[in-house]
Amino acid sequence: HCSIMQVDTITKIEQELAKCRPYGSVYLAAHPFRNEYYFIGDTKEQSSLYRLSLEDGQANVEHIPCTGYCEYPNRDIAVSPDGKHLALTRRANRFSEDLYVLNLDSMEERRLTHQQVDIIGISWHPSSQHILMASVDSGKRSGYLVDIEQGEKALLRIENFGSPSRVTTDGTVYYHS
Repeated sequence: HCSIMQVDTITKIEQELAKCRPYGSVYLAAHPFRNEYYFIGDTKEQSSLYRLSLEDGQANVEHIPCTGYCEYPNRDIAVSPDGKHLALTRRANRFSEDLYVLNLDSMEERRLTHQQVDIIGISWHPSSQHILMASVDSGKRSGYLVDIEQGEKALLRIENFGSPSRVTTDGTVYYHS
C-alpha cells in the first residue's frame, strides 16, 4: 500500500491525499509556484502520471494522459524551475530507459534521449532549458546536460557522477558519487 500523505507538523494530523505506486520507488515532484504535485501511480495497464492539486484543503487528482511511448513505465519526474515543463523517464527494459519532457501548458511531449541504458537521476538546471541526467552504462556512472529544445546532450566530465539532487542558481551541482 502506498499513499501520498499530508501531515501538519504542529498537530501531527495526517491526511491521505492520493494512492501511489504500491511497489518500488515513489517519485513526487512539487510545482514551484502552484499548489500542485506530480506523481506516478498505477492503472491495470501501465504506470501513469498524475497531477495532485490542493485547493481550499481539498485534494483533486487528475490523470495526465500519455501521448507517446505509453507502453513504457514512468519512473523519475521533476518539474522545471519556471514551472513550464515536467521531465520524466520511462524504462522500456532494464537496459533501455529514456528522458522525456512534457510541456505543462500544451501537454506536448518530446523524447530527448534514445536507449540511454539506466537513468539514475534527473534534476533541472536553474535556466529551465537544460536537465542534468545521471546514468549508468556498463557499470560506469556518467552525467549529462540535456538541452530540452535541441535534444542535444553534453557529457559532463565528472568521474563517477551519481544522481544529481540539486543545482543552485549559480550552476553548482550537488550529487552523490
